[in-house]
Amino acid sequence: MLIRNIIVACIILLILSPLLIAKEKHERSGFLENYPNFERNKETGAEVWFKSKKEGVKVLKPYRKILLSPVEIWLTESSHKGINPDALKAMTDYFTIALHEKLKYGYEFVDQPGPGVLHLRIAITNVTRTKPKRKWYGYVPVALVVSGAKKVAQSAAGETVDLVEASIELEGLDSVSEERIVAAIDTHQSSKVKREKGSANWTPMKEILDHWAEKISERMDEARGLL
Repeated sequence: MLIRNIIVACIILLILSPLLIAKEKHERSGFLENYPNFERNKETGAEVWFKSKKEGVKVLKPYRKILLSPVEIWLTESSHKGINPDALKAMTDYFTIALHEKLKYGYEFVDQPGPGVLHLRIAITNVTRTKPKRKWYGYVPVALVVSGAKKVAQSAAGETVDLVEASIELEGLDSVSEERIVAAIDTHQSSKVKREKGSANWTPMKEILDHWAEKISERMDEARGLL
């Protein structure tokens, strides 16, 4: 009986394995023109691709300047419902500021392509929200909580983005040749959302965006041997 159960379990596992593997991959939004053969980072779970597999993250070493395209948000049909456009703008504005803050000490942001300039394209994708349980007057106005970004968030005052998780898709291109140097897809969930199910405020969104800004900065520094 035990042997038969083991055999049945093995058969079920073999049937489900392809489905489980597929589920591990992050959903593709279509933001990237094409999706290369990513490799999963065992520590972070992110899917990454480098122009040179041998060099890995060191392909970024020559780039000390960044040409940042406007951050985009690609929403699924279900995820956009109930999100105010002003809140989405506050999201992209805050992420842009977070990137500048994390990278300002070792890198220069420019508005023109050139040698040593990395053209960075980023999209926030697959936004998943919780259904707010608190009444509207219990929300914390975005403009009051977004540190360093009050001006860009004023238009979204009173709005909240009660996020469960979101994904990011990015690629870094050589700004002169427009050749892809690096690409990545990652999904991150706020630890505050994990602790406070159903919470509805801006803090989880800030944590997610700060996390990605920090990781991008770390990879750039790692390429230069600073970590």
